[in-house]
Amino acid sequence: MTGLDRLMAAIVAVILAVTLLIALAAPPNNWDSMTYHMARVAEWISRQSVAFYPTAIERQNFLMPLAEYQILHLQLLSGSDHFANLVQWWSFFVAILLASLIVRELGQPGRAQLLAALIAATIPMAILQASSTQNDLVAASFCLAFAYLLLRLVRSMTLQDALLAGIALGLALLTKGTAYIYCAAIGLGIGVGSLLFSERRATASLMLRRFVLLCAVGLVLNAGFFWRNYQLYGNVLGGNNAHY
Repeated sequence: MTGLDRLMAAIVAVILAVTLLIALAAPPNNWDSMTYHMARVAEWISRQSVAFYPTAIERQNFLMPLAEYQILHLQLLSGSDHFANLVQWWSFFVAILLASLIVRELGQPGRAQLLAALIAATIPMAILQASSTQNDLVAASFCLAFAYLLLRLVRSMTLQDALLAGIALGLALLTKGTAYIYCAAIGLGIGVGSLLFSERRATASLMLRRFVLLCAVGLVLNAGFFWRNYQLYGNVLGGNNAHY
C-alpha cells in the first residue's frame, strides 16, 4: 500500500472508531428514535408481542420493522438499550465494505476500492446516523448487498446468487419503504442493461428466470408483514393518504 492508500484506510478506520464510541457511550436520543423506532420496541417488549397495538403514532405499526426487530433482540438480550445504536453502526460498517466490493465487482480493485470505502464513510448523514437507532443505514446496507449480489448474478447466473440477491432484496424492503425505489432502480439498471446487451437468447432467458426467482424470494420474505398491514389497513403497505 502506498502512503495515500494508508491515509484513506486510516480515515475510514478513525471514522468507524469514533462513531462506534459514540454509539456505545450515548443513549438513543433523537426525535425520530424516541417517537418511532425505540417507542415501538418498548411497546413490543411491554406487550410481549410484535403484533399491532393501539397508538396515536400509526407509523409505529405499519412501517417496515426489520431494523427495530434487531434492536428488540439486542435490548432483550442485554436488558437495556445500551447496544441499540449498534444496529445502525454495524450497517454503516457493512455499507462501507459493500461499496468497496461493488467497485471490485466492476473490475476496479485496489485503490479504487479504498476510494469507494472512503466516499461511503464520509457521507455526512451516514456518519450522523451511525450512532443512532434510525433505519436508513440498515436499509442502505441491504440495498448495497442487493446491488453487489445482482452484479455477481449477472456474471455467474447461479441459483445460489439469485437466492442471495432475493434475500437481500427482501430484507431491504422489510427495513424501509424507500428501498422499493432504490432496489427498483438498481434492478432496472443492472438487470435490464444486462438483458439488452446479452449476446445469446438462452442467456437472456436464464437471466429473466433468475430475476423472477429473486423477486419472488423478496416478496415471500415480506408476505407476513404485508398480510398484517392488509388485515388492518386494507392494503399491504399500510396507512392511508391522511397521514401524508
